[in-house]
Amino acid sequence: MSDRRSQLVLFDHSIVGQSATSLTIRKDRPLAACRLCGRIFQPWAFTHKTDLEYSIDMDMQQEGHALIRRWREMHNNRHSAHEHLALAESGLTLTPEAAQKLAPFGFVPVGDAEVPEIAQALREAPRAPEDDVEHEAQRRK
Repeated sequence: MSDRRSQLVLFDHSIVGQSATSLTIRKDRPLAACRLCGRIFQPWAFTHKTDLEYSIDMDMQQEGHALIRRWREMHNNRHSAHEHLALAESGLTLTPEAAQKLAPFGFVPVGDAEVPEIAQALREAPRAPEDDVEHEAQRRK
């Protein structure tokens, strides 16, 4: 089993802002992504505040990091212990499903790209994101 902490994931910062399908993400700011299903969460303020507002509002940044931690905890509970264990035992960085959903956002598991299932998922991934990024405002609805 490989050590997933040593896996290289390409993170393309050129895909920032709104995509052709009006999905909002700021990859130059903290976010969370599920390595099992490919869902992404980023606090609303992290995507909508100007660079100046973001840089000077430390309370907002701390609250945003707390929201990311809570999202991770809640989202991890959506997946079974078996799913988490299977990914850990596989030695992969992401599942093929997650790789396919995250690739359009610029997340590419380079260390796993030669694994047939991951390579196939990356080939079949859409060129533009199809799923929106979750924001805490969406979770309150």
